[in-house]
Amino acid sequence: MHLTKKKSKNLNIVAISLYDLGHQPLPLAAAAAIFKKHSCDFSLIDLSISNLNEDEITAADIILISVPMHTAARMALNILPTLKELNPDAHISAFGLYAIQLEDSLSEHYLDSAFAGEFEPNLELLLQEYIKGNNSLVSSKTWEKLRTDFTRQKFFVPERKKLPNLNEYAKIQYRDNEKINGYIETSRGCAHICSHCPVTAVYQGKFRIIDQASILSDVDNLINQGAEHITFGDPDFFNAPKHSLKIASMIKTKYPFLTFDATIKVEHILEYEELIQTLDDLGFLYIISAFESTSDNVLKHLKKNHNLHDMYHVLEICKNANLFIKPTWIPFTPWMNYADYVRMLNFIIENDLVGLTPRIQYGIKLLIPKYSALFNSDSLSEFDMQYSSDLLNHEWSHKNSEVEMLFAEVSQLLQSSNEDAMSQVNFFQKLCNLVAARTDESIINCQSFTGPSIGSTENWYCCAEPTNQQLISVNLSK
Repeated sequence: MHLTKKKSKNLNIVAISLYDLGHQPLPLAAAAAIFKKHSCDFSLIDLSISNLNEDEITAADIILISVPMHTAARMALNILPTLKELNPDAHISAFGLYAIQLEDSLSEHYLDSAFAGEFEPNLELLLQEYIKGNNSLVSSKTWEKLRTDFTRQKFFVPERKKLPNLNEYAKIQYRDNEKINGYIETSRGCAHICSHCPVTAVYQGKFRIIDQASILSDVDNLINQGAEHITFGDPDFFNAPKHSLKIASMIKTKYPFLTFDATIKVEHILEYEELIQTLDDLGFLYIISAFESTSDNVLKHLKKNHNLHDMYHVLEICKNANLFIKPTWIPFTPWMNYADYVRMLNFIIENDLVGLTPRIQYGIKLLIPKYSALFNSDSLSEFDMQYSSDLLNHEWSHKNSEVEMLFAEVSQLLQSSNEDAMSQVNFFQKLCNLVAARTDESIINCQSFTGPSIGSTENWYCCAEPTNQQLISVNLSK
């Protein structure tokens, strides 16, 4: 039996984060700034940390779900029917990069609206309509507005007070120490159009600059929560290097003890080589860069605009600047072969990247969601795929059954390594043994590996399928 909704003179909102890579969820904090502006009553719930009870849900006029990535969107599908059952009168909305992938949930009436990209104008529209008493929002014009608007807007300082403290989230491991990590953005979107990237589907080669004042005020708030390290979460920190480096410099001047990390495209590291040393001077510990594959053919299909030779050059640039580089990979694609997987492992070993490559990266299979830019070329024309609204992905199988078997075995190894708390070195040795047993290709023995290890303690990834435990974790608790 559902509880009776409490009457309140103010609009009552519940905003939910399901998964945000182990970070204190910035999307919820950014949305909360809008709630505060409009004098709404609100609660912020991070289901990776806390449970959600029926009282909170049934009292809400609006329920917002943050879906910044595939993993979170999959988890959202698990919770939407429950939310709708608990409060059928609430307006339920999804926002974030993957909101457009939840289109079927709109038609199934679990969601009333969904918006991606620059969500603040759409959120304000939603609140204004409700405050005026128009809580139906049924006009096709309004729906389209909520789903597709990319209007530039004034950014407000994220409101983090109602979120769990930073010390409850993933830390940055560095030289046997752990640093409390804060997460910010200096820009949204991306100037590049890598065909597999969800940012491309939403921003289509555009990006937005976030103003200095709101960023710096947000950093102040993170420092007050104990932040010792700042992750710049921009899809590419060098989309606007003058802007982002100026902000990093201003932060470092005020808080000289802080260290940083950022994501930078291979192409941009090459283009702005002279700026890489600046990152070390500012206190950057490492750079994340989407290498994706050691196969030039795969990289061409993904429109990465770099090749294997470029990756070696980038490693040298970062080494000379005293910066670690943490590559991300998509090892399983329709265009790879078994030898490509072996080549990736050898590349990782030869360049001392074992400790810098989270184990989940070895089992990533290319996601092809409904609005993937991959469909803008003929890269997928020869493959038979079926879209699954349950998986939010076009299911595909590699033409080589050996590759499919390898994927299954790597996935199983990843599962068991998490359950057994297996060390990174032991996991990688088992992976090499698994692959070597299936191929004549040479794999370098890494028994004596002693290379560097640095990065987040979060062991999952935005493009990975959620675990059964993650799906279970979003169930509501009384």
